[in-house]
Amino acid sequence: MMRRGFDSSSEKEFLQSKQFTDPLYIRGIFLIFILIYGLFGFIDLVYFPEILNTLIMIRYAVVIPILSLSIILTYTKYFYKLNQFVISFGFFTGGVGIVYMLLLKPENIVYYGGLFMVIFSGFLLSKLRFIYATIAGWSILLVFIIGHLIVNQNLTNLFIYSSIFFAGAIVIGMAGTYNIEKMNRKQFIHLSKITQINDSLQAQNEDKQNQLERLEKSIKENEMLKQINLEKDSLTELLKKSEEQYKLLTTQMHLGLALHEMIFNENGEPTDYRFINVNDSYERLTGLKKEDIIGKTVLEIMPETEKYWIDSFGKVAQTGNPIELENYSKSLDRYYRVSAYSPQEGQFAVIIDDITNRKRLEEEQKLREKDLLTSQKIAHLGTWRLNIETKQVIWSEELYKMYGFDPTIPPLPYTEHMKLFTRPSWEKLSAALALTSKEGVPYELELETIKNDGSSGWMWVKGEAETDEAGKIISISGAAQDITERKKLEHDLYESNQKYVAIFEKSPVAIEFFDANGRHMYANDAAIELFGVVYPEKLKGMELFTNPNLNPELVEKIANFEHIGIEIEYDFDLVKEKNLYETTKSGRRILKLSITPLIMDNKLNGYILHSEDITLERQKQKEIEYLSYHDYLTNLYNRRYFVRSYHRFTTKNRYPLGIMMIDINGLKIINDAYGHTQGDITIKMVSKLLMKVFGNDDVVARIGGDEFAVLVPETDPLKMQAYKDSIVKLTKDIVIGNIEISLAIGYDVINDASKDIDELLSTAENYLYRHKVTVGTSIRNHAIKAILNTLTDKYQEEKIHSKRVSSFCKIIGMELGIQQEELDLLELAGMYHDIGKISIPDAILNKPGKLTDEEYEIIKTHTLVGYQILKAADEYSGLAEYALSHHERWDGRGYPKGLKGTEIPLFSRIINVADSFEAMTADRPYRKGMSLEDAIKEIKRCSGSQFDPEIAEIFVNKILDSNEMNN
Repeated sequence: MMRRGFDSSSEKEFLQSKQFTDPLYIRGIFLIFILIYGLFGFIDLVYFPEILNTLIMIRYAVVIPILSLSIILTYTKYFYKLNQFVISFGFFTGGVGIVYMLLLKPENIVYYGGLFMVIFSGFLLSKLRFIYATIAGWSILLVFIIGHLIVNQNLTNLFIYSSIFFAGAIVIGMAGTYNIEKMNRKQFIHLSKITQINDSLQAQNEDKQNQLERLEKSIKENEMLKQINLEKDSLTELLKKSEEQYKLLTTQMHLGLALHEMIFNENGEPTDYRFINVNDSYERLTGLKKEDIIGKTVLEIMPETEKYWIDSFGKVAQTGNPIELENYSKSLDRYYRVSAYSPQEGQFAVIIDDITNRKRLEEEQKLREKDLLTSQKIAHLGTWRLNIETKQVIWSEELYKMYGFDPTIPPLPYTEHMKLFTRPSWEKLSAALALTSKEGVPYELELETIKNDGSSGWMWVKGEAETDEAGKIISISGAAQDITERKKLEHDLYESNQKYVAIFEKSPVAIEFFDANGRHMYANDAAIELFGVVYPEKLKGMELFTNPNLNPELVEKIANFEHIGIEIEYDFDLVKEKNLYETTKSGRRILKLSITPLIMDNKLNGYILHSEDITLERQKQKEIEYLSYHDYLTNLYNRRYFVRSYHRFTTKNRYPLGIMMIDINGLKIINDAYGHTQGDITIKMVSKLLMKVFGNDDVVARIGGDEFAVLVPETDPLKMQAYKDSIVKLTKDIVIGNIEISLAIGYDVINDASKDIDELLSTAENYLYRHKVTVGTSIRNHAIKAILNTLTDKYQEEKIHSKRVSSFCKIIGMELGIQQEELDLLELAGMYHDIGKISIPDAILNKPGKLTDEEYEIIKTHTLVGYQILKAADEYSGLAEYALSHHERWDGRGYPKGLKGTEIPLFSRIINVADSFEAMTADRPYRKGMSLEDAIKEIKRCSGSQFDPEIAEIFVNKILDSNEMNN
């Protein structure tokens, strides 16, 4: 009865319809069954703890896993064949599980309710067909009856009544399932008939639409072909113009440009590089001809190329980090400034400038590569229509070809059109279609397509809404043009432009372009940084000729198409004042500019401007120039400038010309006594004195360590003497320590150039030495006395120590029978023996504790310093050797020479005993002196080791025990 009107085909289609095969519904309902079945486990825990393990096994190890397998099956391809069997088996398993629980606990009414729930769910909720539900339901009841008879072996009232109720529930379920299936079959037949009628009407409508579409397609194809021709002509013109501009830039570039491919060995080390391309300027700057080097390596062309160049360029090609260097090429015998960078991995480009004479400016960079391909053939055009309600799509024959499909086969369903485009393009198209279908807004897009063979392409599409008589949007029609070749051409053009723009962008040289009217068009990053431009986008259109830093004469040369190479002082404050552009910089900088007009076919196409900040270079040049003519210590002129000035004065006949020589008396004594720092201060003070005496037109120079020379043009002997008197007078105000500084001065005046500079200096020097002989000796003697006074005034203990040592020396000398004249010298030697301590730092001389090794080494230097001070003065030169040797020991372990026994001068041996005794017995702020007895013991102990034994014996036995000591 239920299958009336169904043949085998419709029956099969009905059984696979959603009435029985809806996987999503089955998953949901079985998930609910599992949750409820699992939650009822709580009842097992409360009422039957004694058989809880058995109940858990039934629920969670048997029934729920079988129900879960039913859900898993919905995700497989077998579900549509086995769904009725699987669902009915799940129905049966769930019922049998509760039946088993009833057999274990028949007195629990809750399980009876659970079985009723399973029966009704299996019949009414699980989408089982009548026959499968009926078999499963009665099978559950049969298991219940048989199980009860086996377990209990008697018929109870509860069993009889429950069986009757279960049978009634199954009968009700059968009736419900039968009616549901019957109603679903009627609905399926009704929907099938409606679909057949709709398909027939739609086919008739499509035939009429196809006739109209063929007419519209012809019209639109004609329009599109016209548009394609126009776009092709425009693109071809653009390519031609781009190629001309590129050739113009590279051929007229003033700088040398070369592109190289780096060659590496198996260890990744650079070993050579190959020439890929060079510009004309590179040929001119290097003398290498393009036809001789392209495709060859540098070592093939120039075998003597230094490894330095290959290593430097290898790092650029490997790391991509640009470098800028200046170096000498032995192979080309020229110096070059080279900027190297890597436009792509494994390659490097160089921009070179010949800087051998530092006059040539940077030239145009090389941009010699082939430009874009010419325009491709005209693109094909296709039309299409989309029915909004049915989503039916109609393509023209050309559109089939664009997508790569066979025109005899119907197009893909609209739901699969996303496969024809990349994801971003489909998102753009679907959004446009949605807007057009709802609001009628037309669209025009360029989309990336995926053809049937998997290849990609580009398509231009345009769509418009079509309405019925009532104004309702019923379809969208449009045209599509294959623009793959055009997009490829555009991409190649963009890549080519970007490639050459990258060369300029990465260049460390500041580069700018101006059009033929002098309006700013482009600036690379180096230019933006050099000029401190805040808003680079605002530079566009800025006038080159209105820059206030370019004078009118320079602007006129630029306007006359002259190549300009010049150094200018660029004033950034003037730029701000004239509001030329906004900059972060201020003040003035020295810039090296190169302005090259770009000429093509005798017509100006613009200007290329290279800029370089050479402020530091010029500052260093001035510093070097200053240092080459000035003394580093006094900032006076040096001997080189002095000689140059002499020739300048004699050339200009600045006669009479005075020349004066000045020497600082006793500077060596000051250096030895107070250190070279005080000596330098003395030289500086004398320098300031001389600058005060002489005028701006005079040349004052330091020509030696303590020697100065002065040139005075247009003077006479009286004036020169007046200068000398002023210097002598002012010198009296210069005091270093207790030493009054004095100068030896000599001068001469000439009236012609009969003598050269060396003769004049010699003459003036002779006068100087006459003066030096007259006053030099007394000055040095006075200086030494002043040094001793400085030491004894500063350290009272030293004053007492020197006098006592001098006295002890005299007494010892008398006991030794030394003659009076020699005795006086010995007494003086004892007084001056520690004069070298003037050079020892106060912290060491006054240190109360034990000296460190380093401090002791410093203390030991006072003997040598004392020797140098005393040796410098004739009156005291005889004492120098005694001051040097007074710390030598009889056993040869003393200092500074390590003399032994009688190698040590007698006076030094006497001073050693007297000095040691005085040091032992004298009180110091940080200790009490030894007693006489202890001092005598110490001298006896050291006799023959530190002291001369004869002198030590005389001093102990004849002097210390005598009344002379008390006196």
